[in-house]
Amino acid sequence: MGLLLSIAGTVACGEAQDSQEPAPVVSPNQGGDPALLDQSTTQTSPDRRFSIQYAPLPDPIPLNDYFELSLEIKGLEGDPPGEDWIVQVDADMPGHNHGMNTQPQVFPLGQGRYRVEGMLFHMPGHWQLFIDVGEREDSLSRTVFHVFLEHGG
Repeated sequence: MGLLLSIAGTVACGEAQDSQEPAPVVSPNQGGDPALLDQSTTQTSPDRRFSIQYAPLPDPIPLNDYFELSLEIKGLEGDPPGEDWIVQVDADMPGHNHGMNTQPQVFPLGQGRYRVEGMLFHMPGHWQLFIDVGEREDSLSRTVFHVFLEHGG
């Protein structure tokens, strides 16, 4: 899990603050330091039922260009999710309060492997990649991966 940083403007004791220039406020994770974020591509789901691994194609992820993801989902005992299970993928920029401009499509390949098409990170910075897995729409477990996209892709 990544470290959530929150920086708020402060006023030093005893110092007058110019009312024309408010103290700066930085959104959580805006320009987050990649050294402080867990950027591993394999994680255990929060419900501790699955190991989820992703690989971007191409690697590294390009800036403002479509890419795919290869997913492998295994039960902690080695078994994949059921054939009829739901797997959804989305992404968000927490420091900007918006997500992708596309809706990715997930294609099952069998044996817990999936191909995700239609991914597009249109801005550099900290992205959270969400992979939801579950038997029913109302029981999805969300695993969050942190991705830091450089200006050059």
